[in-house]
Amino acid sequence: MYGYSYFTQRRDATSKRGYQQRSLVILSHLAYPALFYTLLSKLGPAFLSHGGPMLEAACHNIATWSDPTAGATLELGFLGSVLQAEIPSNIDTQQAPAKSQLVVKPGMHGIQYQILASLAPPDPPVIDLFGACLSQLWSIWECLVLCEPILVFGPSPAMTSQAIWWLRDVLRPIPVAGDFRPFFTIHDADHAALVNSRPPSSGLILGVTNPYFERACKHWPHVLSLGRAPRSLISLISHKSDASATLGPIPGWKSRTHKRYTSKDQALLRQLQEACNGSEQTRREASALLRQHFSSRTAALLVPLQRYLQSLIPPPTAVSATFPTTTEGQGRAAHPKTSSGARFPKALSASAMFPKSAAASTFPKASVTGTYPKTAAASTHPKTSVATAFASSGSSAFPSPASSTEDDPPTWNPAFPPTPTAGAHPSPATASAPQSAVPSRLHSASEASLTDSALSSTDSLSSPAPSPSPAPTPTSAVPRLAPFSERAFLASLKPVVLPFRSAGRAKEFYARWIRTPAFGVWIARQEEVVEKVLRGV
Repeated sequence: MYGYSYFTQRRDATSKRGYQQRSLVILSHLAYPALFYTLLSKLGPAFLSHGGPMLEAACHNIATWSDPTAGATLELGFLGSVLQAEIPSNIDTQQAPAKSQLVVKPGMHGIQYQILASLAPPDPPVIDLFGACLSQLWSIWECLVLCEPILVFGPSPAMTSQAIWWLRDVLRPIPVAGDFRPFFTIHDADHAALVNSRPPSSGLILGVTNPYFERACKHWPHVLSLGRAPRSLISLISHKSDASATLGPIPGWKSRTHKRYTSKDQALLRQLQEACNGSEQTRREASALLRQHFSSRTAALLVPLQRYLQSLIPPPTAVSATFPTTTEGQGRAAHPKTSSGARFPKALSASAMFPKSAAASTFPKASVTGTYPKTAAASTHPKTSVATAFASSGSSAFPSPASSTEDDPPTWNPAFPPTPTAGAHPSPATASAPQSAVPSRLHSASEASLTDSALSSTDSLSSPAPSPSPAPTPTSAVPRLAPFSERAFLASLKPVVLPFRSAGRAKEFYARWIRTPAFGVWIARQEEVVEKVLRGV
């Protein structure tokens, strides 16, 4: 469950504390920060000005919205405006980049907002949040990939929330395997479990504003403090003197253990540093460029994995062997000769699942949804194509746990219908059993022969009748990915797409990553997708 809030604080002479605080909160199970940010930015001021009637009108508007559909663009009427919200295909899908994350333009029915729902809130430009640590962003990205715990400190909940949602976004399509809290307080029910003297759990990211956490989390390996660096030595000394009491850590990045594996993009870094002192539009464009850069690095990180997985996918010959074409009776094939070819056309080989050209796509569109289980099965894995399950190496075309069918029993393939001849295949109800049942016609024949033997000779009753040979049926074993070998994968690393500082550092980085919980979730989804395609689900 996610909470999106609009908070105000006003001076009020009638209040005992001298000011009045009010919050408007939207609770939802949908991780759409950009969408709900837009709702609250319109509803919050209207509610404070006009009170309850505006809240009632907003609720009526939301009640008329259709259910969200994965990968669709919805037009949502809200308080006299039209919100065009693009819904991601999957919770781990990297939505298409844009120069501006939130586009506002006039329309026939009021102002129209074009929103990419899963992006971080667009205001302020994200480059303002990381102004003091621009040169360390490459180390921060590596710590995210390696599931390192990070404490994110900011002067306001809005800043910590925006920063953590942004960090989550550039990590896609790698799934989140740890706990991340865009804003965390000492009153949280999980405070004692997450903040204590023990080492923080893997992948934990906390956004905080209370200076108490600087002392309570002093043993954490990484601390990110948001904001711009002080411009003068005097302000830096002043900040240090007051930090422990009011302001918390100085803006910047502090790491006790991490040493960078990849090289920085020096040209991009200079461009970002120049944009920090530019206009708001310049900073927005630089923020979009920053997002594109690190999202492309995440996609490039997966290229060696996708290449290695090609060798683990069973070839079409192994798939055909799963459905043998043995004969019986008068030489009739137990399975149609064209069945395996129809299910596994030659054009859709293992390489088609991971096309080479996909690695160059920075933000590929994904085809899988885990947020909406009702539509995931219908839209994610078409039965007519294997290649659609793997649109590109950098996409998020892997089902989430919400749409997992790993424990489902294998289903009967209509490509092999039962035949009325002797030795026909078992019905779909019995096809998934561990051992195939003997056809009823053969049972009847054996019973008749036993009866005839009993009438002709009493000695035959003392000896067991020979059991009939079972009819050939599809084997219950379904082709699946071969076991992942760390040694074989590391040996296949060259060439790598990411600019590592050395070949040794590249192997060390990947060796660490494949031991993280995030990699475990990612590889499990790969195997699930392959098995779905091979089973024709």
